[in-house]
Amino acid sequence: MAAGQRQRFEDDDLPEFLKTKPEATIKVKDRVQGLVMSYQKLAERVGTSKATVSRFCNGNGSPIQRETYSELCYVLDFNWEDIANPCDSSGTSVLNQDAQKPEPDDIPIDLPVLNENLIGRCEELDHIDLALQNAGRAVVSGMPGVGKSLTALHYADSKAEQYPGGVFWLDAGDDDLDFQIIETAIEQGVTIPNNISAKRHLRYCAKNWPRAPYPVLLILDNVNTQTELEACLKWMPAERFKLLITARPQLQILQVETIVLTPLSANEALVVIEKILPSNDPRLVDQDERAALLQLCGTFLGGLPLALQIVGQALKDEIYLSIADLNEQLRAVGNPFDSSGLGDVDTVGMLDNVKQGVLAVFELSWQALSAESQILGGLISLFSPSQVPWLLIQEAAQYIDELTNPAGACAELRKASLLRRTDRDQFQMHRLLRRFFQLKVQDLPNIADSKHEALLIMCRRVPEQCSQLEAQNFTGDIVKSGV
Repeated sequence: MAAGQRQRFEDDDLPEFLKTKPEATIKVKDRVQGLVMSYQKLAERVGTSKATVSRFCNGNGSPIQRETYSELCYVLDFNWEDIANPCDSSGTSVLNQDAQKPEPDDIPIDLPVLNENLIGRCEELDHIDLALQNAGRAVVSGMPGVGKSLTALHYADSKAEQYPGGVFWLDAGDDDLDFQIIETAIEQGVTIPNNISAKRHLRYCAKNWPRAPYPVLLILDNVNTQTELEACLKWMPAERFKLLITARPQLQILQVETIVLTPLSANEALVVIEKILPSNDPRLVDQDERAALLQLCGTFLGGLPLALQIVGQALKDEIYLSIADLNEQLRAVGNPFDSSGLGDVDTVGMLDNVKQGVLAVFELSWQALSAESQILGGLISLFSPSQVPWLLIQEAAQYIDELTNPAGACAELRKASLLRRTDRDQFQMHRLLRRFFQLKVQDLPNIADSKHEALLIMCRRVPEQCSQLEAQNFTGDIVKSGV
């Protein structure tokens, strides 16, 4: 039995009378139907009348006394806060009867400063809004630097009027989320009685949050594990508290939609930099420079929003830097994280900024990986940026003693949003992630050797065992490896 489920409530937990919320009646009736239980059978089990069960399920008629309501919730596995409103004996809600809906200027909003444009996320923003309105929870996931926090921030800023109860930003990296929510509630005016035990503080704050019954939006940023969310999901009723969660790892939360962000297209990436540069920047009207900028956004930066922001700011500061020349130097170097061997001081400065900003974000994900996943990621990074067949990865993994469970390591890389499955047996790593992993494993020669051996074997097997399409996938790697 899961913690917090199927438990009867203490007397001080329940108001004297309760009435099922209109928006919860469908959920209640679905639960009764799912248990294959008629109103009459439910009434007999609880020891009440069929008419009372009907009022409970339909939210109409006179209110129900707390003892009976508690028993019905126990049998149907509900927390009363999720489905009911406290009321007086006449059925009138007692939730802030005198409260007026706050004007937009009066809505409490605590968000980071918004100073970046959001490009190409209209569909994702719509999905977030739909998920929050339907289920009260949504998770935004994706690779490091793809713009999860920025997308959540833009949603919160643009939709604040939908949440008169308040909009609050909490960073899971700063402190325990439960503590931050309690602290926010206290700042909003909640006073926790001394006789309430510490383990019930979060629940008390949720029940007594100001401006009831208006919805509250909580953005929980940088969540790493589902464990961090357990108390929030349990005690913050979805009907009122809308939780927008950003996470690098892909969290599997039951009945919560995950919106996965992918890198921007080259054209969308171009717009990001255009928004940063002054409108009169001559490089935006020069056809050669504009074509070079499009190549820079797609080929070298892979549409990664974090890298685009850094490069855009650098181009804004270095107005005389030719983008075409920059591309030529990047092509010569091959790795945007390596500025050694470059003579142009402006280009070196830009790449150092990219390295400092992007690598710091990638490093957080790297440190969270197991040693075996780090090695497998390094191995995959040595292949061409096109899709890499799993057959080829498996073949190469056989030559690395540390890779005892490549399938498990691959699953970990995918869960951390560092590797994308493009087909049943095909995988792809983002361009900048490839360069990052290559830097990390450059001192491990056995990885490069294993790739070489795998390619030799696959060359012999291609005619007999691989389709023409798979053979084409190997071509670039074979040529680069000198096979």
